[in-house]
Amino acid sequence: MRSKIFKSLLIVSSVFVIFSCEKQDNTLDLEPLGVSVSLLKSDWKITYYFDDVNETADYIGYVLTFQQDGSVVATNGTLSVNGTWFIDDSDSNDDSTDDSVELNIIFSNPDFFEELSDDWDIISFSDDKIELKDISGGDGTTDYLTLEKV
Repeated sequence: MRSKIFKSLLIVSSVFVIFSCEKQDNTLDLEPLGVSVSLLKSDWKITYYFDDVNETADYIGYVLTFQQDGSVVATNGTLSVNGTWFIDDSDSNDDSTDDSVELNIIFSNPDFFEELSDDWDIISFSDDKIELKDISGGDGTTDYLTLEKV
């Protein structure tokens, strides 16, 4: 009898443990503050930008500096482009279908920087690299943007 009770308790406990454990996935468990701190620690360069085709070459030589006041400046020594940024984890301004934390970047000109304006889903981040993606609300294609520490 004790053996049956023990086995039953063991089975119930195992089922409870299985269903109560959450899978830990660092790419989904991003804290907005952690992303912000990483962005503010240093300057960044665009090492990959894909929007239907690889457009990384348009951004070679530009350094992006994210400021605590929500401004971002991209400069190549000759031209400075001003924009804004913020981190959003609310899904309120979201065209994606998952619960990802987003890096919102807004540039109003020139045209090739305006292309970067979007609510980018953060795929992964570290102090040295931030990988982003955006699924277009128009045609459903996926754009990719990678920033790396200078």
